[in-house]
Amino acid sequence: MSKIRSIVSAIALASSVSVASAWDALPTKAPAPANNPTTAAKVELGRILYHDPRLSSTGTVSCASCHNTMLGGEDNRPNSMGVNGQTGGRSAPTVWNSAFNEVQFWD
Repeated sequence: MSKIRSIVSAIALASSVSVASAWDALPTKAPAPANNPTTAAKVELGRILYHDPRLSSTGTVSCASCHNTMLGGEDNRPNSMGVNGQTGGRSAPTVWNSAFNEVQFWD
């Protein structure tokens, strides 16, 4: 029994080390072009626009309506609801780390 316990412990330790090293490889901030650096003013403007429902066709839905950062950047619904209560064919994808996504909606 102790041999099995030792093997399980070794596997758990090895997998935690590989996960930790993969986590360390993640960038600490989103990349910004040299000719368009991130500034506090741009971040604040982005926050304001992200939460502004006036940008939708009815003035009732903001980006944050479906991509709620308090819910992991999504809406936790099987099909997201948009303008006039219409539902789409998918759930809103998370916005966390979306700056690193080169392509969205491969389907």
